[in-house]
Amino acid sequence: KDIGQAWEEERLKKEAELEKQKEEARNFRKEIKAERIGDHLLVNALINGKAKAKLMLDTGASNVMLSLKLAKELGLDIEKDDKPDAKMKLADGTEVGVKMLELKTMSLDGAEAKEVEAAVILNEGTFKDFDGLLGMSYLKFFKFEINLEQNKLILQSQQEDEKGTGSSRR
Repeated sequence: KDIGQAWEEERLKKEAELEKQKEEARNFRKEIKAERIGDHLLVNALINGKAKAKLMLDTGASNVMLSLKLAKELGLDIEKDDKPDAKMKLADGTEVGVKMLELKTMSLDGAEAKEVEAAVILNEGTFKDFDGLLGMSYLKFFKFEINLEQNKLILQSQQEDEKGTGSSRR
């Protein structure tokens, strides 16, 4: 074998592996078990590969929202007396100051999204039994379905032309 032949074989092998990875990504489907509290589902997330968080699924939230306590666990330099970047209204009508940031990674049972927009709520004690909200800034990376009967969040890969759409079925 000459060098050109060996190089071509290596290139074809890498190309086949890349195609296999793309096919696996196209066929990605994860069923994530959730904890049910009333009509709400809580899921476990891994943020930036290091902090575990219990997040309430909220398709009405534009962004992932994190508690100040969780932000500190992540090592983010955010304090409650920081000047907020913005104010947001929670579902109960409470207005809260937030710091906007981008999470490097966010994963639910291996379903990973990168560069996820998030808001850290500067008010302490906003969330009682969980660490924040799982909003659309994460969910937009997937086609998703909510199954309340089985307490599951089902995430599937997006088709190229469907980026940013999700579905919610009960």
